[in-house]
Order: sequence, then structure tokens, then C-alpha cells
Amino acid sequence: MLITENIERARVALKTSTRDWAELLSLTEKEYQEGLRGAREFPERSIEELAEHLGLTPENLRSGRIDFRALEKHAAGNLGYLPERYTDAAFSRRRTSSHLLEFLDIHYGWRARVRALRRFQLTEQTFADPDARIGFRFLVDLCEYLGEQGFGPSKLLRMGKFSAVVNYHGPLGQAFRRYRDAREAFEGCFTELIGRYYDENFDYRLLHLSDDRCLIEAVPSQRLRDALHANRVGGPGICALRMGAFASIPAYLGLPDAHVTERACIHRGDSRCLHEIDFGAAARAS
Repeated sequence: MLITENIERARVALKTSTRDWAELLSLTEKEYQEGLRGAREFPERSIEELAEHLGLTPENLRSGRIDFRALEKHAAGNLGYLPERYTDAAFSRRRTSSHLLEFLDIHYGWRARVRALRRFQLTEQTFADPDARIGFRFLVDLCEYLGEQGFGPSKLLRMGKFSAVVNYHGPLGQAFRRYRDAREAFEGCFTELIGRYYDENFDYRLLHLSDDRCLIEAVPSQRLRDALHANRVGGPGICALRMGAFASIPAYLGLPDAHVTERACIHRGDSRCLHEIDFGAAARAS
């Protein structure tokens, strides 16, 4: 069985004796060896206890979606070590995903946050530095996971808006508060801040800007496409999160959220994503 192979491989990676490993599973050494031979199945309780000890989910053990090098590093105390999957195409700042975990914590409880971290073999230490880089695949995987949990576009949009709540007192919030009003904030976001504080996964262009609205083009960068060997990257969930983050920009100035409409999307067959941002409510409140 795949799960027994994954469990044994984890034991070998961590250089643990079969006796000590069996104890982690609440089994005798004989029962563990019988499980490896297929003479018995490991109890669900044993799988859950081992996953808890390793900082994984039982699903990781069943599917084999485990970075064994990361498992070894985390066990040795290097809790900030990233699985290899998330070191490739690392053009995102970790702040662009840490607020999503905060949202899960506040609205669904700390267990929801822990389950998400373990699903991707990450730790709290991963997000200690919001300016550190992480691969684009993490956001893609997180969106897929959230979709499995029943998070549709409207909920993902709401999660994206939480960016301003989490980042308000940090460097990003301070950068936005240099601007006098919503118009300046949107202009500054797409001409100064986006690559420095958000990500370099997409090339953003400010196509139009007036006193109450703007039009933003987003195209996957050539560097990202080359790294992922794909021309169409991400998914609709990524777009929803991005729209929420854009909508929350006026909140850094204490103003009402903007309304974002997606006029075109690469995931509907268009050549670019096109976002129309109506910040009229913020402009009137300035």
C-alpha cells in the first residue's frame, strides 16, 4: 500500500529506529512490521498521531505528497525551510498569502489555519518575514485547497480584501499612507508598490486613471511563464484574491473599499486580465 511506503520512507528520512517509530504509531514493533508486509492495516488513529507528530495531515501520508528533505529539515529545527515545490518561481512576497491564513484563523479558527499549513508542509516560521519570497505554486495550491473546502469566488474575494487588515500597520500600510487620496493610492500601487510589496508574477499596467476609477491590465510575466513552462498560469481563484486585494487599497487610508469588475480574464480565453476599479465611494469620502 502507498501509505505504508510513505510512512516507512519518512522513518528512513528521519533516521528513526523501527522501535521508536512504532511507538509514534502506538504500535508494537511487530505490529509495525506486519503493517509494512501488508499483513495488517495501520489504524486510522495511528496515522493521525504520526501525521500530528510530523506536522503533516493524514492526507499527505496517504497521497505521498511529502517533501522528505523538508521533513528532515523541519525535524532538525529548520522550520523556515521551504518544500522544493515552493522554491521554484519564487516571485511572490509572502505577505500576499499570509493574510489568507490569518483570515482562516480569525473566521474559522486556529485549527483551520494549522490544517492548511500542514497540507502544504509549511510552518508558522514560513511567514515570519512578509518580504521573503515564495513560489507562485503556493497560491495556486492554496486556492485549490480552499475550493475543496467550499470557498467560491465571492469568499475568495472577501479573503483578498483582508490584505489591508493584516498589512495595515506594516510596511505596506505605511507606504500607502504616504498618498493623499484614493486616486494617488491606486496610481502609486501600480507604478511604485506592486513589484516591491506584492509580487512579480504578473506585469501590471495602469491603462486609465481618473478621479474615481482606473483600469488595470495584468499579464503573466515572461519570467513566470518560463519558470512554470506554461503560458496560462494560476486560475480563477487567483484572480478573485487579487480583485479583493485591489478593492481593499482605499482601506489603508481609512476610506471605503473600491468595487472591482473583471472585464477580461486569461482563464476565460482572453489574452490578459483586465480589472476595472471603481473607487468613487472612497473619492467622495476623501
